[in-house]
Amino acid sequence: MFKDVTYVGHDKLYHESGGRLPVPNSKVVVERFNDMLKVGDGTGFTNTRENVEKWYRRYGRQYPNIRSWYVPADSTGRICAAVGTTECTEEYVWRDPDSVYVPSHNVLTRSVSIASGGFAYTDDAGGLSNKTFNPDFDSYHVKKDTAAELAFDPVTGKFDAAVTPLNSAEGFGRRWVREWNARFTLEGIGPA
Repeated sequence: MFKDVTYVGHDKLYHESGGRLPVPNSKVVVERFNDMLKVGDGTGFTNTRENVEKWYRRYGRQYPNIRSWYVPADSTGRICAAVGTTECTEEYVWRDPDSVYVPSHNVLTRSVSIASGGFAYTDDAGGLSNKTFNPDFDSYHVKKDTAAELAFDPVTGKFDAAVTPLNSAEGFGRRWVREWNARFTLEGIGPA
């Protein structure tokens, strides 16, 4: 659900600036992904095998293929600093869906936007975009200018289940509306 926002989404592609390496925040990517998952004694930039496995179990439910993800590196473990070398190929760095530099494995099945802009897909990276790697991303999208058009109450965050047009919208339906109304809360949303 998006309400009164300029852009519903944005997919800054790492390779939109001519595919230069290292990527602008490569240090962060390496520290938050590679180093956190480096098995060791738990000191410095290592984690215990038990903690790494716990992390995989926790996030594996949401991202089933997470164990396959990688930060592109050569056989010695050095992060790819240029594309075109024997090991740091275009395919390995920019097109393999398991490379963390590729915007793949993104799931958004349905969205509702009220008085909001559309998705801001970046497509100036050699014609590639989030949709390139996730063709079904946001397959079902309902967009209206006002909350009233959807029988949505912004104060409660609920739809009027009797009259909302989402009841008959493709990809949504009465069951979706019932589940939304039963599970959604406004806790943590908006300014405090």
